[in-house]
Amino acid sequence: MDHNGREVGKEQYKNRILAFIGDNAKENPVWFTALGKEVNRLIEEFNACLHGDHDKIRVLRALTDVATLTTAILALNPTDTRKPYYAHQRRMIEFFQKAVLKPDL
Repeated sequence: MDHNGREVGKEQYKNRILAFIGDNAKENPVWFTALGKEVNRLIEEFNACLHGDHDKIRVLRALTDVATLTTAILALNPTDTRKPYYAHQRRMIEFFQKAVLKPDL
């Protein structure tokens, strides 16, 4: 699936984050640039922490930074981000339909 020139399928989590930022920071390209750089930095940092042997302080700092980044991204569009289960909606409906129609499964 393509969104504004970015592949945003299941595997492309970074592109989906950048697409959300791009869609919601159109008025302020500085936000897009700053948040995009932070997304890239934190992905690299978490990969380094995951595949290396890093001290707890570095990992905790990265977790704090990702919480701050998440808050900034969610604040770009509070209305759309209030739909936490939308991505899983189809599977949830299927689950509940099976539970009601065939409760013994």
